Amino acid sequence: MWTEPFGLTHLEAMASGTPVVSTNDGGHAELLRHGQNALVFEKGDSVDLAAQIARLVSESGLAPRLAAQARRDVEQHFSLTRYIDDLEHFLARAAAPASSVH
Repeated sequence: MWTEPFGLTHLEAMASGTPVVSTNDGGHAELLRHGQNALVFEKGDSVDLAAQIARLVSESGLAPRLAAQARRDVEQHFSLTRYIDDLEHFLARAAAPASSVH
């Protein structure tokens, strides 16, 4: 188990309408909000993981509500256009001579 800086797996699941159950460790902590767009459990706590999965299955309407909010969050904050713009900006800075990087 390691700290993922910012994997796309969470965003892909959220964008596709798949409810997310995850730790809030690493870069994805920036986008996961427990009970709002995902269910979060403590890293290494299998009992908490099982409880969150059981909650997802047993609470009527929870999975579609989380999935819908997650999709809205991705559409609002993590669009393809933003991703491309951010990537282009990063690459331009990385390719710039050291003296022109601020």
